[in-house]
Amino acid sequence: MRWHLDGLEVLMATTWQTLEEAGASDTHPFRTPALATASNRGPSVRAVVLRRAERAQRTLMCFTDARTTKVRHVSACRRVEWLFFDPAERVQLRAAGVATVHRGDVVARAAWEQTPLASRLNYCATSAPGTEIATPDASLPVVWRERLPTAEETERGWSNFAVILTTVDRLDWLQLAEPLHHRAVFTWDGERFVGQWVVP
Repeated sequence: MRWHLDGLEVLMATTWQTLEEAGASDTHPFRTPALATASNRGPSVRAVVLRRAERAQRTLMCFTDARTTKVRHVSACRRVEWLFFDPAERVQLRAAGVATVHRGDVVARAAWEQTPLASRLNYCATSAPGTEIATPDASLPVVWRERLPTAEETERGWSNFAVILTTVDRLDWLQLAEPLHHRAVFTWDGERFVGQWVVP
């Protein structure tokens, strides 16, 4: 059992440690959270890959195609919320904050340089995500369906690559325990996270 109810400070430390571990592990249950955004048409949610979490900066990072609707949503309304769930531990974590889209800057470039060639393929489509195509693999050049592109060839995807970096200001932790559920909320007060146990 990773989660202990020894105190709010311990729980806060464990929460960020878990997020940092998830950002570095492909198999961690928190690796593929849901990211919710909002627009004048209502809320929108989708699964993303947590690429990095840093407690010191209070940040969560994911990558995206700059042509997606979520980038437009974040540009219009920077408030977002992440939802993580660990089915084995029966723990749900909601992380709310302010998101920034990085495109064509040093933050994006550093992330791009660490992105494997196979993953860079996702940003090389000539048309934007959501565009209708005739076959499942028609978004990429035919030659790349048979071999991976070179690093130089994937640079065509650089202009479509973006990083969404969220600065977290609220964490809502919930454990579906037996016989009682447990819940705590942590709110950033400008200097630190202030925790409070709340009714689940």
